[in-house]
Amino acid sequence: DAGRTVRRNLRHWDPVRGKLIVVRPAFTRRARRPRPWTLLVLVDRSGSMREAAAMATVTAACFASLPSVRAHLLAFGADVVDLSDRVEDPGAALFDAADLPPSLSGGTDIGRALAHAASLVRTPRRTLVVLVTDFREGVSRPRVVRHVEALVRAGVTVLGLAALDADAVPDFDRALAQRCASAGAHVGAMSPGELARFVAERVRG
Repeated sequence: DAGRTVRRNLRHWDPVRGKLIVVRPAFTRRARRPRPWTLLVLVDRSGSMREAAAMATVTAACFASLPSVRAHLLAFGADVVDLSDRVEDPGAALFDAADLPPSLSGGTDIGRALAHAASLVRTPRRTLVVLVTDFREGVSRPRVVRHVEALVRAGVTVLGLAALDADAVPDFDRALAQRCASAGAHVGAMSPGELARFVAERVRG
């Protein structure tokens, strides 16, 4: 800091040499830019999930436009596909794209989706995983719980967003959802506004 350095050292002015002798330099501390948040939205692509999936991915698209958030969109069934390059148009990415593999609608492997999400985590305490599903796991329920426990233990915030039916009534496997909640996940059915507030509160924090 040139100004503060001059003021601090005026008493050390050397009139003979016409120079300021710097004895106590003043430095400006650079403000650290906070690391961006990572938002991982995992969407169960089964037909019953259409309404809840659209809600969550639209929210992800909104937050993807913020400079402090990196958003990833992952669709899953029996396999996992990264659709992050299409997050600005989530409806088309999830349900209208002809190039998605048939394995997305051939079963439900939530554990595989969570494992893929875990591989993308770089800053756990600034990562939010939003799992949009009806919790009707078709492979291994214990593995789902283990992945949730591992993410939470690492510092990741995990939100399990339960599916809603056509009448906006929660429709999901409550037993597995409760086990995920006991493992540290936040689980519930949310309106678009509630989901946006949940994400915003975590990002601001």
